[in-house]
Amino acid sequence: MERKKKTVLLIEDNYTALMAQTTLLESMNYDVIQASNGTEGIDWANLDSFDILMIDIGLPDISGLDVVQKLRAIPKYTAVKAVAVTADVTQDRRSELLAKGFDQVIEKPLTIEAIEGLA
Repeated sequence: MERKKKTVLLIEDNYTALMAQTTLLESMNYDVIQASNGTEGIDWANLDSFDILMIDIGLPDISGLDVVQKLRAIPKYTAVKAVAVTADVTQDRRSELLAKGFDQVIEKPLTIEAIEGLA
Protein backbone atom coordinates (compact mmCIF):
# COMPACT_ATOMS: atom_id res chain seq x y z
CA MET A 1 0.00 0.00 0.00
CA GLU A 2 1.43 3.37 -1.03
CA ARG A 3 1.48 6.08 1.62
CA LYS A 4 0.01 9.54 1.06
CA LYS A 5 2.63 11.90 -0.26
CA LYS A 6 3.66 14.32 2.48
CA THR A 7 4.82 17.89 1.98
CA VAL A 8 8.01 19.05 3.67
CA LEU A 9 9.03 22.64 4.32
CA LEU A 10 12.82 22.42 4.14
CA ILE A 11 14.66 25.44 5.59
CA GLU A 12 18.40 25.30 4.82
CA ASP A 13 20.77 28.16 3.94
CA ASN A 14 23.57 26.10 2.36
CA TYR A 15 22.66 25.69 -1.31
CA THR A 16 24.53 22.40 -1.78
CA ALA A 17 22.93 20.89 1.33
CA LEU A 18 19.51 22.25 0.31
CA MET A 19 19.72 20.59 -3.11
CA ALA A 20 21.09 17.29 -1.74
CA GLN A 21 18.39 17.11 0.95
CA THR A 22 15.67 18.00 -1.57
CA THR A 23 16.85 15.31 -3.98
CA LEU A 24 16.89 12.70 -1.20
CA LEU A 25 13.43 13.66 0.08
CA GLU A 26 11.91 13.73 -3.42
CA SER A 27 13.43 10.32 -4.20
CA MET A 28 11.52 9.03 -1.18
CA ASN A 29 8.17 10.40 -2.41
CA TYR A 30 8.02 13.67 -0.46
CA ASP A 31 6.99 17.00 -1.97
CA VAL A 32 9.50 19.64 -0.93
CA ILE A 33 9.18 23.41 -0.65
CA GLN A 34 12.54 25.07 -0.12
CA ALA A 35 13.42 28.12 1.94
CA SER A 36 16.97 29.45 2.13
CA ASN A 37 16.61 31.28 5.46
CA GLY A 38 14.38 31.42 8.50
CA THR A 39 12.35 34.44 7.45
CA GLU A 40 11.54 32.87 4.08
CA GLY A 41 10.57 29.64 5.85
CA ILE A 42 8.19 31.44 8.19
CA ASP A 43 6.68 33.26 5.19
CA TRP A 44 6.10 29.93 3.38
CA ALA A 45 4.60 28.42 6.53
CA ASN A 46 2.10 31.28 6.71
CA LEU A 47 1.15 30.89 3.03
CA ASP A 48 0.68 27.12 2.94
CA SER A 49 0.39 24.03 5.16
CA PHE A 50 3.05 21.37 5.60
CA ASP A 51 3.15 17.86 7.04
CA ILE A 52 6.78 18.09 8.18
CA LEU A 53 9.04 21.04 9.04
CA MET A 54 12.77 20.36 8.53
CA ILE A 55 14.81 23.23 9.87
CA ASP A 56 18.56 23.80 9.82
CA ILE A 57 19.67 25.13 13.19
CA GLY A 58 22.43 27.47 11.94
CA LEU A 59 20.54 29.87 9.69
CA PRO A 60 22.03 33.28 8.81
CA ASP A 61 19.10 35.53 9.72
CA ILE A 62 17.33 33.81 12.61
CA SER A 63 18.25 30.60 14.44
CA GLY A 64 16.42 27.38 13.71
CA LEU A 65 15.35 27.36 17.38
CA ASP A 66 13.69 30.75 16.93
CA VAL A 67 12.05 29.55 13.71
CA VAL A 68 10.49 26.48 15.33
CA GLN A 69 9.25 28.53 18.27
CA LYS A 70 7.63 31.07 15.92
CA LEU A 71 6.03 28.26 13.89
CA ARG A 72 4.77 26.48 17.02
CA ALA A 73 2.89 29.70 17.89
CA ILE A 74 0.83 29.29 14.68
CA PRO A 75 -2.15 27.04 15.52
CA LYS A 76 -1.82 24.84 12.41
CA TYR A 77 1.78 23.97 13.39
CA THR A 78 1.36 23.10 17.07
CA ALA A 79 1.22 19.36 16.29
CA VAL A 80 3.13 19.17 12.98
CA LYS A 81 6.37 17.16 13.14
CA ALA A 82 9.33 19.55 13.43
CA VAL A 83 12.77 18.14 12.69
CA ALA A 84 16.04 19.86 13.57
CA VAL A 85 18.77 19.25 10.99
CA THR A 86 22.24 19.93 12.36
CA ALA A 87 25.83 18.77 12.42
CA ASP A 88 25.99 19.46 16.17
CA VAL A 89 24.29 16.44 17.74
CA THR A 90 25.81 16.11 21.18
CA GLN A 91 23.45 14.69 23.81
CA ASP A 92 23.14 18.11 25.47
CA ARG A 93 22.34 19.81 22.17
CA ARG A 94 19.80 17.11 21.23
CA SER A 95 18.10 17.50 24.62
CA GLU A 96 17.97 21.29 24.22
CA LEU A 97 16.44 21.06 20.74
CA LEU A 98 13.82 18.54 21.84
CA ALA A 99 12.95 20.64 24.91
CA LYS A 100 12.48 23.79 22.83
CA GLY A 101 10.00 22.59 20.24
CA PHE A 102 11.55 20.00 17.94
CA ASP A 103 10.15 16.46 17.76
CA GLN A 104 13.23 14.90 16.25
CA VAL A 105 16.89 15.71 15.57
CA ILE A 106 18.65 14.47 12.44
CA GLU A 107 22.40 14.72 11.95
CA LYS A 108 23.83 16.12 8.74
CA PRO A 109 24.34 14.81 6.18
CA LEU A 110 20.87 13.31 5.79
CA THR A 111 20.63 9.61 5.09
CA ILE A 112 17.90 7.36 3.73
CA GLU A 113 17.62 5.74 7.17
CA ALA A 114 17.05 9.12 8.84
CA ILE A 115 14.36 10.06 6.31
CA GLU A 116 12.64 6.68 6.74
CA GLY A 117 12.27 7.62 10.41
CA LEU A 118 10.08 10.62 9.49
CA ALA A 119 7.05 8.57 8.42
